[in-house]
Amino acid sequence: MERRRITPNAGRAGCAVSTSGQDRRSLAMTRLDRLLEHRHTLTPFVGVGATVAAVPNESVASWQGLLEAGLNACQQLQPQLPDDWSEQTRARLRSGDVLTYLAVADEISRRLVHCGEWDSWIGQTVGRLVAPSSPLHAAICKLNRVLLTTNYDLLLEAASPAHETLSWDNPTDLALLVGGDARAVVHLHGVVSRPKTIVLGSWQYQGLLDRESAQFWQKVLVGSRRLLFIGCGAGLTDPNIGPALEFMRSLGSAGVPPLEHFLLVRGGDLAAVLSRPPGAGVVPVAYGAEYSDLVPFLESLTAGGTPTPSQDPRDYVVQPRSSPKQALLDLAGPAEDAVVEALNEARRALQAQGQVERRTQLPQGSATWGLADQLSVHERTASSALAPSQRLWHQSTILSVAMQAADAPVGLLANMRSGLLSDLFQMIEELDALCEQLALRVSETVARLEAYSTLTDDYRPALDLLRQALESVDEVRATSRAMLPS
Repeated sequence: MERRRITPNAGRAGCAVSTSGQDRRSLAMTRLDRLLEHRHTLTPFVGVGATVAAVPNESVASWQGLLEAGLNACQQLQPQLPDDWSEQTRARLRSGDVLTYLAVADEISRRLVHCGEWDSWIGQTVGRLVAPSSPLHAAICKLNRVLLTTNYDLLLEAASPAHETLSWDNPTDLALLVGGDARAVVHLHGVVSRPKTIVLGSWQYQGLLDRESAQFWQKVLVGSRRLLFIGCGAGLTDPNIGPALEFMRSLGSAGVPPLEHFLLVRGGDLAAVLSRPPGAGVVPVAYGAEYSDLVPFLESLTAGGTPTPSQDPRDYVVQPRSSPKQALLDLAGPAEDAVVEALNEARRALQAQGQVERRTQLPQGSATWGLADQLSVHERTASSALAPSQRLWHQSTILSVAMQAADAPVGLLANMRSGLLSDLFQMIEELDALCEQLALRVSETVARLEAYSTLTDDYRPALDLLRQALESVDEVRATSRAMLPS
């Protein structure tokens, strides 16, 4: 299959794309480069994986283990329960479905509260999680004076006594923390030292959402900070993390440009995360091949070093010894799903660009009007262009994330000679053509608004957004070209 060449548009550089293996790795490394660029402003968002790493022999360190302990407690405290209740509920828990987890957590928490044993059970489970010398938690504490966590334990405070404990239910202290220079661990879903603050079931979480004090962390801490997710799993499927992610999505949909956040993953999990993006604006970054690489990676961030773990998922793939071709072909399904998602996002971006074009058309003959009349029209046009430009920028960001997801599985298939892959590469060519059209149209709009801006600076905010959108589209075009077989 012959590849078309991207011809740079006039006045723009960096559009010509090489597809060598070295260049593919350079494209992948930009994720790490962006993280390093913001290293001094990152706020750690610590998930349950950090606790499991620090106390691997404690079953209640994981969410599933904690819920299984809750099942045992309910069975002992409520002997009137049917004999098979515990086993049936445990079987539901083992399904691994997030909604099922929430339902089980709901029932367990309600039963323990009803029995009056909630505080005692929390103390006997989460309360026994102690790791006074956790290198991982110590490294995390050096990253920022403010640490966010959905964990209930006090392992971060044990690693750094200078960090005080704050919970979601004290907005006054949280407000002082944001505006001051104190060090604190903010427990977004409660803390073991105050069992009444702990959120486990969905009924408790709904109560948290209904409290103005609990919403503070979303509006001020999460909404205004660039997050570094640590120990949050391969896909951020934990319902404890999901609400923060949903809030970040809502910022973008409301026309507020969301910040870019980063998710640290083990190299072997990178392909899976890229094929199932955690969310718009959340960039997966591999910290190394093994879990043991995480602490040195974090320490290098703090010390101003330049960690260089590969960001190309192919570098972490262990090829099977038998039937390697068939093993690779098994990726065809996920690869097609990822490309279809990118195609859909490209079409939405084109729709958003259409709105930008419509909003930036001047009335016919306005160029001959007097200067005052022209400035009045330009003022209204610039104001009208801002919202659709924000939508285009946001959509281009989603498109870029979707393309990153497609890059991992497709990259492993790019040089395979198989008729089974013809539809896949045809879709990639279609995606490439759509992005080429999108880049051309955005470039034309940018050139037109630059001409308008010679009369007024009112177009500057929209122009900045359009240029950022164009950069994202260029990245997508580069990735699509690298996907196509030689």
